[in-house]
Order: sequence, then structure tokens, then C-alpha cells
Amino acid sequence: MSHEHSFIDLVKFSFRKAALYMKSLPFHSGGLLVAFFLISIVSNEFFLNQRGYGKMTPSKEGVVFTIMGIVCEIWIGFFLTLILTVRSLSFEKGESVPSIPYLLKKYFVDLLSEVLRLNCFALLWCLLFIVPGLFKYMRWTFVPYIVLADETYSKGERDALEYSNFLMKGITFKWLVLLLTVGLLQWGCTELQGLSYDWDNLFLGYCWRSVWAIPSFGMYIFFNLFTLSGFLYRAKQLYIGNIGTETAAVNNLSRT
Repeated sequence: MSHEHSFIDLVKFSFRKAALYMKSLPFHSGGLLVAFFLISIVSNEFFLNQRGYGKMTPSKEGVVFTIMGIVCEIWIGFFLTLILTVRSLSFEKGESVPSIPYLLKKYFVDLLSEVLRLNCFALLWCLLFIVPGLFKYMRWTFVPYIVLADETYSKGERDALEYSNFLMKGITFKWLVLLLTVGLLQWGCTELQGLSYDWDNLFLGYCWRSVWAIPSFGMYIFFNLFTLSGFLYRAKQLYIGNIGTETAAVNNLSRT
């Protein structure tokens, strides 16, 4: 099987599996999704849209509130990744859906430490050269899912950054294209939301922005589950039998 066909198979598998995960969300995390969506809306309205976001020359106060809004969105994404990943996998296996306190107790510290480690290394790479830094960041795409879904990592027998780097070999730039495509679609939704910034009717403007926030939020959730599915596919595709022999598979992958 060629590498091109292999990646197409990965995309097909990830799309189908992510769609199945999306269908299961209302059964185990419907209320949670609504809550996070409303928090995201409030964050956008209070921190971003009403404090200079979208203006050519925002005030200093506007810049501060914009940064606060971005930080809030990052934390929303962090908790959504943690909760939806583990709950989706548990629901798929027919297991009881873990509570949020249990998930935070079991995964929060590990996930936060690995994400911070990832971003620190990526920042150091970017200080040398921007492009290599972004390249390394892409190579570590699967790190959150390794922390949350890989049994070998949970036993302390695997480094999340090294394993993600291994799984992304041969698909890094192709995955970047997928990420940019989703980002472009979300940017389109943001631009449509921005049409209402100068409307005189504040209520209609709020409703307009809320409506276009739905597809943007949905795309984020879907691509999150799509990436989880991609990780599961690659982990199975490149599994040989033990950690020591995994490196041999690198020679069978195209270099990026």
C-alpha cells in the first residue's frame, strides 16, 4: 500500500470514527457541551467582541481583555479535550462514563504537564527558527491523546512527545493541510460573526454572532475527535509488538 493511499485510509477512518463519536456525545456529555458552548459565547462577548476585538486600533484595555479571552478559550479547549476524549472512549467500550471530578483527579496533572512541556519545547524551537518550531509543534499533535488514551503511557513506559513524533512521521505536512482547512473554515465563521460588530441593534448582533458560533464550535469538537481517531489509527497501524521494536517501523515511513 502506498503512503498516499495509507493517508487517505487514515482520513476516511478518522472521519467515520469521529462522526460516530459525535453521535454519542448527546448521550454522555450533551449538557456539558451546552455549558461549555455558553461559556465560550460569554467569553467572546465579554472579553473579545466588546473590548476592541476586530477594530483596527484597539485600546490598551481592549488588548488586555482580548488576551484574557484567548486564555479563556484555551482553557475551554483543554477541558473539552480531556473530558470528551476519555468519555467518548469509555462510551464506545460500553463502560460507565467517568465523572468530571474523577477525570480531573486522574488526568489533569499529567495532561497539563505534558501540554506545558510541549509548548515550552515548541517555543524554544521557534526562538531558533519559526518554521522548525511550527514543524515540531505539528509533530506533537497527538500528545494529549497519548496521555488520555495510551495504556503504555499510563504505566510510565512511554514518552508522550517522542511517541507523537514517531506517529506523525510521514504525515506531518498532510495533517497540517487538514488543520489549515479547518482553521480557514473557522476563520470564515469568525468573519461572518464580525459583520455584526457595528450593528445598532445589540440584541440582533448578539444573536447573529451566537448562530455563527455554533458551526465554529462544532468544527472544533469534530476535529478534536478526528485527531483522536487519527491517533488510534496510527497507533494500531505502526504497532509491532513492543516499545523496543517500534523504532524499526520508522524506516518504512516516508520522511517529512
